[in-house]
Amino acid sequence: MADDSAALSSEQNRLVDDDMKKLSEDGKVDQKEYLETYNVVLSCVKSLLDLSRDKEHKEESLSEDTDEPQSKTELSKVLSQICGLVDHEKPQMQFTCTPDHYTHVNIIGKTLSLYLSLLDEAYVNKLSACIRSDCSHWLSKLFGYENALCCFHEHQWDGLVRVCRLALRLKYPKFGTEGFTALYTRPPVVYISSSAFNSLGHYLCTQLGLPQSSVCKVPCNTVFGSTHTMDIAAFERLFNDDVSCGKTPLLLIAYAGTPLAGHTDNLSRLRELCTQNGLWLHLEGDTLATLCLETVPASLKSAPACDSMSLNISKWFALPSAPYCTFYRAKDLVLAEASGLSQSHTSDRLSVLPLWISIQTIGLDKMREMILHAAQLSQQLCVSLDGMQAAMKRIAQPHCLSSMVVFKYKAAPVSPGESIVPTGGEDDASDQDEEQDDTELSSSAGSSSPEPGCVSPSVRDSINQMIAKYLAQQVPSVKIGVVNLPKEGCCIRFNPVLSSRICGTTSENVEDFVICLKEEVARLDALLLSQEEFRLATEGKEHVVVVEIQDTSAVGALLCVPRYWTNKDLGKLREAKKVELNDWNKEVLAKVSEGMEDVFSKGRTQDGLTCIIIDKVPASSSVDAVVDIVCKGASELETSSKYLEQMADAIQKGIEAAQQDLVKESEEKLLEEGLLRQVPLVSSFMNWLSPLPEEPKTIGRTFNLTSGNLHKTEKIYKYHMQVQDEDDEEAIPVTPTKSSSEAIPDKESPTVAD
Repeated sequence: MADDSAALSSEQNRLVDDDMKKLSEDGKVDQKEYLETYNVVLSCVKSLLDLSRDKEHKEESLSEDTDEPQSKTELSKVLSQICGLVDHEKPQMQFTCTPDHYTHVNIIGKTLSLYLSLLDEAYVNKLSACIRSDCSHWLSKLFGYENALCCFHEHQWDGLVRVCRLALRLKYPKFGTEGFTALYTRPPVVYISSSAFNSLGHYLCTQLGLPQSSVCKVPCNTVFGSTHTMDIAAFERLFNDDVSCGKTPLLLIAYAGTPLAGHTDNLSRLRELCTQNGLWLHLEGDTLATLCLETVPASLKSAPACDSMSLNISKWFALPSAPYCTFYRAKDLVLAEASGLSQSHTSDRLSVLPLWISIQTIGLDKMREMILHAAQLSQQLCVSLDGMQAAMKRIAQPHCLSSMVVFKYKAAPVSPGESIVPTGGEDDASDQDEEQDDTELSSSAGSSSPEPGCVSPSVRDSINQMIAKYLAQQVPSVKIGVVNLPKEGCCIRFNPVLSSRICGTTSENVEDFVICLKEEVARLDALLLSQEEFRLATEGKEHVVVVEIQDTSAVGALLCVPRYWTNKDLGKLREAKKVELNDWNKEVLAKVSEGMEDVFSKGRTQDGLTCIIIDKVPASSSVDAVVDIVCKGASELETSSKYLEQMADAIQKGIEAAQQDLVKESEEKLLEEGLLRQVPLVSSFMNWLSPLPEEPKTIGRTFNLTSGNLHKTEKIYKYHMQVQDEDDEEAIPVTPTKSSSEAIPDKESPTVAD
C-alpha cells in the first residue's frame, strides 16, 4: 500500500509539473505574441509621426493593401493600411511630435480601461466611483477650485451644455416637469463674447433645443481696453434691454484666454455683475491653466469665484486619453444629476482611468512645473519681441499676463537715415497689478492703432503667412499658427500651453526661433526698402511700366514699352500688339541678363504679359543702377539695326496695304460711276444730266505706327482731327505678327499718310 501511495503521489506531482510547464510555455508564447504585436504597433506609430516619409512609400502601401479582407489578415498589413490612409504631404505649418513617457503611460491607461470594461458591472461601478472621486479631489486642489464638483466629458463643450441645463432648472423650477413650455413666457438668454468660436452659439442651441434668439453676442471693446475682450458697458446695456423685454438672463460665458488672441475678460467686474443680477458665470480659455501656479496672475484671481469652468486637461499636459473637465458648484445635487453633471454613462464610466493613472504617475508638483515651463517660454518670446518693436507688433493686453503670444510683422521698415521713435511696450510688471482696468487706454505694444506702412494690408498678410511658414520649417519644435484677427489681419500665434509638451519645446528652441525671426525680418526690411526704391526709380521713366506680380519676394517687375508707344496705359491692347510687346520684353530680358542671370528673370503679369522681374540687387550696386541697366538695354535695342529693320518692315507692309486698299477703292468707284462716264463726249453729257457728288470718292489712308493699324483720312480732312484706335471701328491691323500686351496710345501717334 505504501508503494502504491508513493507511486500515486509521484504521478500527481508529475502531472502538476507537466501542467505548470505547459502553462509556463503558454505564457512564454503569449508574451512573445504580445511583444510582436507591440513592435508592430510601435512601428506603425513611428511611421505615422514621421513627417519626412516620402510619398512613394504611401503609394506602395496603398497598392499592396487594396485587396478585399480575407478570413485572417496579419496585423502588420492592417496597420500599413492606416499608414497609407494618412496623408503625409507636408502641411503648411509643420511641427515635431515627440510623445514622452507620460504620454505613453496615458495611452496604456486607455487600453487598460477597455480591458477593465469587460468586468462585471458591479466592479466597474465601484471602480468608476473611486477614480472619479480621486481625480476630482486632485484637480480641484491643483487648480485651487475648492468646494466644487467635477464633471468629465469627451467633447469640448459637453460640460457647458450640462451646466446650461442646470442653470435652466435653477431659473425655471417647472422645467423638469413641464419642459420647454415653462420657458415660453420668459425665454432664456445666454450671453457669449463675440471673440468666442462662431460655432459655439449654434452648438448650444442645437444641444439644448433653444432658438437662435436665445444666444446674445456681446461685442468687444472698441475704444478702451483690449479690442479682443468683452465690452462691460455693452453687456450691461444688453442685459437691461433683455430684462425690460421680458426675457430671463440665464448664463454668461467669459474667457480667460480668448481663442484667437489669448486675452482675458475683466473677470472681477463680470463676477460682481453676475452676483448682483443672479446670472450664472462660466469660464473658458487656456489661460486657466495658470491657476495651478503658486503665483496666480492678477487677472485670474477672481476666476475661482465663478460658478463653473472648463479645463482642457488633455492638451495642457499632452495626455491624449484624458477627458475634458468641468468644475461647477451646485447646492442641489439632485438637479445636478438630472442635468447630466454627476451621472456617468455606461460607455464612459472608465474614461477617467487614464487620467487617474497619469496624475499619480506625474504628480501634482510635476504638473505645476509643466505649466510653469510653458509660461516661461511665453514670457521669453514676449521679451524678445519687445526688443524688436521697430519691425514687430505684439497683440498684447495691457496689465494682463497671457500664456499665448500673438504678433505680426509690420511691413513698415525704417530706412537707415530715419530715426526710430520707440513705442511703449507692454508693462513687464503686469502681474503685479491688483485688478484689470478696462478704462485704461490700450497704448502699449498691443494697441490696435493704425501704423504707417509701405505695403497694402493684403500684401502684409501674405508676408506674415510666409514668415510663419518659414519659421515652422526652420524650428519645428516651436509650434506656431496663423490667425486672422479683426482690425489686425493675419498674425502669428504661439501657444506653449497647448504645444510645448507634445513638441518638446525648450528655451533653446525659442532662442533659435527668435534668431531665425530676426534674420527673416532683416531680409524682409531690406526687400521692402528695395521695393520702395524701385518704385521711386521707375517714376519718370517714359518707356517703363511697373506691374504687379504675385511673388512678394521680388524687388519689382516692369514692362519695357517701345518709345513710339506714346501712351503707357496697357489696358486695351489688341492680340497682335500683345504678341509684339511680349517679344520685345523677351529680347530686352535676354540682353540685360548677360552676366546677371541671378538678378533678372522672366515673369507673368495677371493679364498674362511677359514682364522682367528683378529678383535681387547686387551688393555692389543699387536699385537705381539696376533699373538704368534695363532702360539702357531697351534703348540700345531700339537703335539696333534689327529693330530698325522691323520698323521698316512694318512701314513697308503699311504702305502696301494702303496701296492695295486704294486700288480696290478705285475699282469700286469705277463700277459705281458706270461705263458711260468713261466714254469721251458721252461722259460730259452724263455728268451734265446726272452730276457727281462734290466730295471726292477716293479717300487717302494713314498708317499708325503705335497701333499698327491702317485708317482712312476722311475724318482728318473733314473734321480736322487725328483718328485714335478706340474711335475708329474700321481700323485694319497690318502690323507684322510681332506684338505684345499692355499698351494703348493716348496722344497723337506718328503716321504715314498716302
